Amino acid sequence: GIERQTVGGIQGQVAFPPATEVPESEGVRINFLDCVRQTLDCELALNPRLVVFGEDVGPPLGAVFTATQGLKTAWNAPLDDPEHAVNAADTALAMSARLRELNVEMPLQDKYPWPGEVRIGIGLNSGNVCVGNMGSERRLNYSMIGDTVNLAARIEGQTKYYGVEIAIGQDLARRLEHYALLPLDTVRVVGREQAERIYALLGDPEVAQTPQFCTFAADWAAVLDAYRAQDWGSALALLDALDPAGAWPSARLKSLYTDRIERLREDPPGADWDGVFAATSK
Repeated sequence: GIERQTVGGIQGQVAFPPATEVPESEGVRINFLDCVRQTLDCELALNPRLVVFGEDVGPPLGAVFTATQGLKTAWNAPLDDPEHAVNAADTALAMSARLRELNVEMPLQDKYPWPGEVRIGIGLNSGNVCVGNMGSERRLNYSMIGDTVNLAARIEGQTKYYGVEIAIGQDLARRLEHYALLPLDTVRVVGREQAERIYALLGDPEVAQTPQFCTFAADWAAVLDAYRAQDWGSALALLDALDPAGAWPSARLKSLYTDRIERLREDPPGADWDGVFAATSK
């Protein structure tokens, strides 16, 4: 209503520091941002059920969910956040956990219709960005731009392809080595020449210590080692041994890599193959 529109207008005019980028060469603290972009894997019209979804899933992020743009936010700007990597990861995991609860709770109530199982894709990335007030004198928005932000969106776009809810970039992965991370692939995303190694974020440090995750992570690492060595027979055998009914995203990964390896075995890439997969969709 009018009140909501007024609040939106105030947010658009709020004053934050001008847009700046802190270059690494200056030797000062760099504003690393963990950027999240969330999209719905279903059609949610502009009606009360969308508001419920945003209010129930969005609060862990402390940001506003919109139907047209999904959700994008940052840590470590405009205020310093020394734990920005951990806070971003914990928030994404909290959103994922809350959505699993909603998919159980919402079909049991009659107030709002619920479109079956709702899924989300979350892309996390860390790096330099240009952040601050952007726009004109008539309307300013606190926003962020740069390769880091664009890559976060591209990483989010790969979650559906790899069958995971949360995917992260390689720089952020180095900051979250104690979390349950699973290497997915080395990808050249659309619109970017430089390849990026992406990972699935499957759990917090406690999950990372469980025997189940440690076993699956080791088995998956063996698959990737054989794949990158072009040892197609061993890679397929190791894939076949993965449990498709396990708690980790083995079913989708097994199918994806089995098809890819079979094609590569029929048409080998050559000795100079770098193992990079060129994504064809955003």
